[in-house]
Amino acid sequence: MRDVAQRAGVSTKTVSRVFNDDPHVLPDTRALVEAAMRELNYVPNALATTFRAGRASVIGVAVPDVVDPFFAAIARAVEDTARRHGLSTLVTSLGEDPDDEKPALESLLGRQLTGLVIAPVGTDHSWLERWRGHTPIVFVDRAPVGLTTDTFTENDEAGA
Repeated sequence: MRDVAQRAGVSTKTVSRVFNDDPHVLPDTRALVEAAMRELNYVPNALATTFRAGRASVIGVAVPDVVDPFFAAIARAVEDTARRHGLSTLVTSLGEDPDDEKPALESLLGRQLTGLVIAPVGTDHSWLERWRGHTPIVFVDRAPVGLTTDTFTENDEAGA
């Protein structure tokens, strides 16, 4: 970003404003910065962006098995929606062993996600309470145990 700013003769904040499509940048200045970006093949540093924002622009998706068509469809729907909002997705399989769920989810949550969508396999989710204050968590397919949060489930009995 500093190289682009130097080439265009502007501040790094102006480069940031151009990159983020701030409407308050003068057209001539925008053209200079965009030309410098093209010349230098500017690619933003995702790690720096995460550091400044305090969280990654990534939605975590945790399902029992990503090759299962039902869970693959959930992951794809989250990915499609995330992409429309400029977010990426990080998908993981939890497996069927409830003991594997907590370490897998903590690994995801430790990445400062924008949010987490989970199709749980565990039998106690109360430990997630400490994460809810800064990471939105949504359960799908099965409701959480020991935690009150947003949940999307279907009524299998009525559906049958």
